[in-house]
Amino acid sequence: MELEKEILSVSPPPSHTSQVPQRVRLKKRINLLQGVSVIVGIIIGAGIFVSPVGILRNVKSVGLSLVMWLVCGVFNTLCALCYAELGTTISASGGEYAYVMKAFGDFPAFVCLWINCLLICPVGLAASSLIFATYILQPIFDSCEIPPIGIRLVAAIIIMLLITVNTFNVNWATRVQVIITGSKLIALAMIIIIGFVWIGKGDVTSFSNMMDGSDFAAGSIALSFYSGFWAFGGWSYLNFLTDELIDPHKNLPRAILISMSIVTVVYLVANVAYFAVLTPVEMLHSSAVAVLVLTLLLQCFGDIFFLIEMEGFAFAAILSSVFAGQVYLRVKQPDLVRPIKLPLVLPTILVVICLSICALTVYQKPWESVGAIGVMMVSLPVYIFAVKWKNKPKSVVDILENTTKLLQKLLMVVMTESDGEVK
Repeated sequence: MELEKEILSVSPPPSHTSQVPQRVRLKKRINLLQGVSVIVGIIIGAGIFVSPVGILRNVKSVGLSLVMWLVCGVFNTLCALCYAELGTTISASGGEYAYVMKAFGDFPAFVCLWINCLLICPVGLAASSLIFATYILQPIFDSCEIPPIGIRLVAAIIIMLLITVNTFNVNWATRVQVIITGSKLIALAMIIIIGFVWIGKGDVTSFSNMMDGSDFAAGSIALSFYSGFWAFGGWSYLNFLTDELIDPHKNLPRAILISMSIVTVVYLVANVAYFAVLTPVEMLHSSAVAVLVLTLLLQCFGDIFFLIEMEGFAFAAILSSVFAGQVYLRVKQPDLVRPIKLPLVLPTILVVICLSICALTVYQKPWESVGAIGVMMVSLPVYIFAVKWKNKPKSVVDILENTTKLLQKLLMVVMTESDGEVK
């Protein structure tokens, strides 16, 4: 991300040459429209082509599936509002890392960052790039199957291209995001129009007795939440850009509310369109929802929903830490300036819900839980080696510093400087 040096006006000490200290800061260039585009563009992607199957597979009926989509939309919106309070209170970029750091210290924050970097972010990016690559290659391989290596190669090129754009200029990145967001919405609009044309013709078979066969078990509801997490994943990413958002105290909550409302409505209407064209049985077995494309993501898992549920468990654990930290800070630091202040009961309820989902997952899906917990536990030796081990040999220190400098130069990034306070 592009950086600027902010000039601070200070009175020079007497009898010395006047010098003006410089501080590295992020430029505030992202406006409300671009902020909404960032959130909507990140959220709307592969999830809407995968999660309908995941939710339907667990709750077993059209009616309860639509209810779960609405519940997931409301739940993620409430989570996003809590993030708006945290984002305007703790203005440092970094999202969950900054919030957990402020509340509980560096190791819990390191674990959150570890999970985000190794599990949550790569899954979403890989899935989206593979879907995009498939759509690009499909016209070329119209009469035969697309080679998996070709999909992966094009997906890798897409990721590297987007990384390059984001690295060199924030304005370029946001403009590309606006274009991509518009393209996604146009594609979904076409799906929705086709679905409602079918409804207009009177084909409403899927909407007869919609609640028949519904599975109201707590475990099934919890697992369907994970597909909702997958579909709505990304609403927190604007908080990573707080330092670059113009007037964040106003634009952050506005961007969250506007974008979440757009996504929830689009997802509900898109699911109605899906069920208008496909019966529940056809949807569970149809490639129209891009399951077989996505299975190429990690063939060793065999089932993409294994990965989604493992990621969902990790995300629920992170949310539990974030909202618990929010409650903790409200109690321990009540005088902290909070431009947005929500009722304390909201993050408290969200902590209970997230912990309950995690507990149900351990019971219902122990292997997914073990996988996510395993990723968390690996962070401990890494933290001890990289952070807590203070008296490292010079050779080790040199390797770590040279690696850091190389990555900073390669990605054109550097730590922003604060006024000395811990954020």
